[in-house]
This record gives sequence, structure tokens and C-alpha cells, in this order.
Amino acid sequence: MMVSSQSATAAKFPPACKADKAHYMLKGQPDFTLHFEPAGDWTTAASDLLMVVKTPAKKVHKFSMTASNGAHRLYAIPLAQLEAERALEESGQTQDAEEEKEDSSIHFDGFTAKHETLQSPPNAKDIAPSWLFLPELRSTLWYGYSSLGKEAVQEGMDLALFELKGCK
Repeated sequence: MMVSSQSATAAKFPPACKADKAHYMLKGQPDFTLHFEPAGDWTTAASDLLMVVKTPAKKVHKFSMTASNGAHRLYAIPLAQLEAERALEESGQTQDAEEEKEDSSIHFDGFTAKHETLQSPPNAKDIAPSWLFLPELRSTLWYGYSSLGKEAVQEGMDLALFELKGCK
């Protein structure tokens, strides 16, 4: 009996795949999806991928991923914020102290199939994490959605894990 329950548990998980091929859905709200795509010139020292979240309102939010030095905290930074900062720099303009926006980085955690936490954001050829947890995305979509770009709208999201559902 023990063997059959182990194989039933193993059958629940999709086969391992590389991070750049992984597809996730939010547990309980499958209209929220997540995948990774090449970061191009937004590549960081921590990852060569962007995290892409699609919402029920058909909005697509892209995030550059990075990690803190020494503390093993992972962060997703809205690409809209980075693009706005880059545009200011390129134009030679600076923001007044009063106009400076809060950092809209979102802490996230990734977990392997063995329930181990990721020490750094995934890269294209890494094995995709089995779960991703972005607790601050929920409040960002509701209260801080303007940090996600001009096209963003206020949306409600459950506090849940993004689960690996398959590989493209």
C-alpha cells in the first residue's frame, strides 16, 4: 500500500523542466499564471530571466529578478519601474526628493520538489522551482498597482502558491 500512495503522490507533479520552459498557475485562481522569459538587456547578476505574471484582467506584468547580498532574499522588481527610472536617466532628469517613488520590489520565495528554498532566482537552464510564493504581489495588485505601469488595473488575488503545471 505504501508504494501505491508514493506513486500517486509522485504522479501529481509534472516532470522536471528547465525554468525557461516552466508554466505556473495560482492555486485556487488559475486565471493568474506565471512563466519566465529571456530578460534581454534586463538581465541581472542573479538571473537571465524575467518573471511574467498574467492576470484575470488580461494584464501582463513583467519583473526583473534579483537577490540580496548575503541574506538570500529574492526580489521581483516591476519592469515598468525600471523602465521609468531608465527613461529619467537617459533624459538627464532627476526626481525631486518629494517625487521619489517607493521601492516597489516584491519579495518572493521559490521551492523545489523536495521543499527546499531557492537561494537565488532561477536562470534559464536551471531546473524550474515546483512552487513560487509572491505574498507581496497580492497587495501590489490591489494597493500599489500603479507601480506596475500605466495599463495596470486594481485586481484582487488570493494569497496562494504558484504551482508548476507543466513545461512548454
